[in-house]
Amino acid sequence: MNNSTGLPEQTAPIYRNRARVCTGFTLVELVVAMSFGSVLMLLAIGIVHQSLTFSQLGQARADQDRALVRLDRQFRQDVHRSEGFEQSDPQTLQLTIDDSRVVYTFGTHTIQRQTEVNDKQQDRELFELNDRSQIELLTLDAPQRLGIVVRSDPQLHGVAPRTDRQIIAVPGLLRKRMPSPKESPAESADSAVTGDDAQ
Repeated sequence: MNNSTGLPEQTAPIYRNRARVCTGFTLVELVVAMSFGSVLMLLAIGIVHQSLTFSQLGQARADQDRALVRLDRQFRQDVHRSEGFEQSDPQTLQLTIDDSRVVYTFGTHTIQRQTEVNDKQQDRELFELNDRSQIELLTLDAPQRLGIVVRSDPQLHGVAPRTDRQIIAVPGLLRKRMPSPKESPAESADSAVTGDDAQ
């Protein structure tokens, strides 16, 4: 319809209702997300548990190695300084050193070293090994030697125990090299040369 007055027409404002669209997750998406999160959590727990297990095994192995190093050094020193030894039973070794006596007692997974003077205990040292260790005391001849063999049983069918440490020492080795109190250093040197020539 034309406007005869020439004035612009005013049209009534038109209001349109715009529906608000709300986005969300479906039940299937929630279930999938929760399942994925649970799997990740289980994997993380497994990794942490495995790391702790490896750490404990490494610490136990380090403790075992330190105990074997101490045992190796102490046993060699005692045997080399000894005047003689006695073995009353397969689990006991007695070494005579000067006026004292050193007694080694072998347990299932432990080795105890005890020093006695005039049948009185002076000190005691314990070498603790892990539950898989097997300890064996050796007495060898020609030449006479004493030894300790420590093995680890992997507890696997068909797999033999692994040798962790083998300690072999000659009784009285240091006494043979040290001069006697009644012997002068020159005489000791002469006897050593004679002994070397004889060999």
